[in-house]
Amino acid sequence: TEIYTLSLHDALPIWSIALANALEANRVLACCDMSNNGISQYGGLAWSDTLWGNASLAHLNLSDNPLGDEVAVNIAGVMSRNQTLTRLDLASCKISDEGALSILDALESNTSLVRLRLSNNLISEAGGMIMADMVETHGALERLDIKANQVSHSSELRIARQCARKKHAASSREPRALAAQMLVVERKQQVAPTPLRPADRKSTR
Repeated sequence: TEIYTLSLHDALPIWSIALANALEANRVLACCDMSNNGISQYGGLAWSDTLWGNASLAHLNLSDNPLGDEVAVNIAGVMSRNQTLTRLDLASCKISDEGALSILDALESNTSLVRLRLSNNLISEAGGMIMADMVETHGALERLDIKANQVSHSSELRIARQCARKKHAASSREPRALAAQMLVVERKQQVAPTPLRPADRKSTR
């Protein structure tokens, strides 16, 4: 299966907004890198709206853009229903506790996002501690990067441990799920009647 990727940097704001609007109905592009494009609040809202309708985008990189908390909150509203996106990069986006906690809270009803990058933002130690609690019970995050914030090393380690546990649990579930599928197939094969050969058909007449 081919994975289609688009990377665009130093683009005019109007170009990034036009691309976001075009991708809303796109069913082909899987990875999009829009980092370092000077995308501010208005452009960021256009990209969050794109995630409402897009059903193919798995990786989205919006890092190094001054998005702010309003965009992060809007993305959180999208993540509560989006089950396609698996990786989201919002590093260096001027996101504080409000935006970061909104995204983590939205993951309570999201099972697809496994990697979230929020490094080099404006997250406080109090926000980091709350995030550590939320990671334990919310979503399927296997990696959450909050480096270069105002978060202590102990909170970072706690988050890393919780994500590692989820990753281990997910990897251990895969073989069991495959074994269950194989068992279903075997049972169907046992129940299915063996077709009669031509000689058998004659003997039954």
